[in-house]
Amino acid sequence: MLMTITRTGLLVGKSYLQHSWRRELVLGILCPLSFSFVALQCLAIQFIPLGPGYSASDVSGDGSTVIGTSTTLPESAFRWTATRGFEVLNGIESAEAISFDGSAILGQSKANNMQTAIWSENGIQIIPTTANTPLVGRGISADGQVVVGYAYVNDLYKSFRWDAHTGIEVFSNDDQDDVNSANAISSDGKVIVGNDGSLAYVWTRETGLQPLPNAVPESAAWGVSDDGSVIVGSVNNRAFRWAGATGIQLLGAVPGQIEYNHAWDVTPDGSAIVGDSLTSQGFGHFDAFIWTQKLGMQSLASLLTQSGIDLDGWELGSARGISDNGTVIVGSGTNPQGQYEAWVIILPEPTTFAIAAICVCWGFFARRRH
Repeated sequence: MLMTITRTGLLVGKSYLQHSWRRELVLGILCPLSFSFVALQCLAIQFIPLGPGYSASDVSGDGSTVIGTSTTLPESAFRWTATRGFEVLNGIESAEAISFDGSAILGQSKANNMQTAIWSENGIQIIPTTANTPLVGRGISADGQVVVGYAYVNDLYKSFRWDAHTGIEVFSNDDQDDVNSANAISSDGKVIVGNDGSLAYVWTRETGLQPLPNAVPESAAWGVSDDGSVIVGSVNNRAFRWAGATGIQLLGAVPGQIEYNHAWDVTPDGSAIVGDSLTSQGFGHFDAFIWTQKLGMQSLASLLTQSGIDLDGWELGSARGISDNGTVIVGSGTNPQGQYEAWVIILPEPTTFAIAAICVCWGFFARRRH
């Protein structure tokens, strides 16, 4: 039986799909089985609204858990899984990043003067610091043992790295720079990226903090691949992908949109990037995008709509996280009632193949209608 996951997290069979095609698309896509022939498979793509009043910030590497924060006061953090649905997390008021298996969630504690904390089923671990050095966490390693972000030191913002075994260290490139932040960390905790003033940087134990090669002013790094070989971010409000062999490459504009965009996350192998793009409607109207080397910049809303998913009244806004295999994308936008709402997209196959399949199938069905 073909199985899929509903908004409530229940597993249902093929009969459900036959009556819910407006919400979930069943695709017949060509899957290579050998060099000489292909087979047809039916796979489901899902768009799942998670509830108004919340924004999604990240997804676990295994794709099982989505996290985020409420958009109204008092703030509260949440997690969502297909099996347990939507849950408010007690003890932390924001959720910023998550470990690979979803067991460790980085956020800010409601108590202890809003200190950076790691939430887990076993309780809340406060990241130790001094009263004069408050911390804000931005990223966490795959095993949940290393945290990065920024510290407020002597009226200046400095990057920090905390290791469960060695403790905390604060670093920056220029003591006079008042804005320095570590924004993301590689899965193994060895590569950190961020911004030092108005310049994107990369940090390793061997090199220390160094400007991202070929970086220019008004740049910031927001995501990094597993081994640190691919870094994504924005420069002058234009999304970029950096690799050692190519340097900084601007991703360009989403078709029909303005080249005013930001890249927020990248898959471990650097092959897929997600972010947001200003639409032709102007400021205040953003559309989530995905980029792959084969397809370039693509509007997620356009791809889903062309595939038969009803997004009438939705503005997807921004995609903030993507799972390691590229099958789960999370973000937030405006729902048909005008409310800000978190959402998750679940693809049936690794991202590049799934998007290609959407385009192939859409072209096939479009030809059938003419």
